[in-house]
Amino acid sequence: MSKKLKSVQFLPFDPRQFISNETQQAPVQQHSLYEPSRSAVISEIKEQLLKGLLHQCYMDSLASEYGSRMVAMDNASRNCKELTNKLTLRLNRERQASITQEIAEIVGGAAGLQ
Repeated sequence: MSKKLKSVQFLPFDPRQFISNETQQAPVQQHSLYEPSRSAVISEIKEQLLKGLLHQCYMDSLASEYGSRMVAMDNASRNCKELTNKLTLRLNRERQASITQEIAEIVGGAAGLQ
């Protein structure tokens, strides 16, 4: 998993960064009537666009955080399984050594009785 830092400038607002070249070359009709006023519509669009961009940044940040947490938990789970296997093997060896020692003591005691 790789992370790349991304920097986006929101303010001051530059509408050119959101307009494609095709849109810029399209003929603009000056006959449009804006209700309420053109500046009020543009102001509202700017506000909504800024809210959308900030929301997108927040969601990207949240997705990154959850991704990092998922990777950390996956690594922790793998380490836990590996540690469990090592400890199980160690326990079995200790138990086997204990049983072998008991058998040796029993055989030694039986040999001493004869």
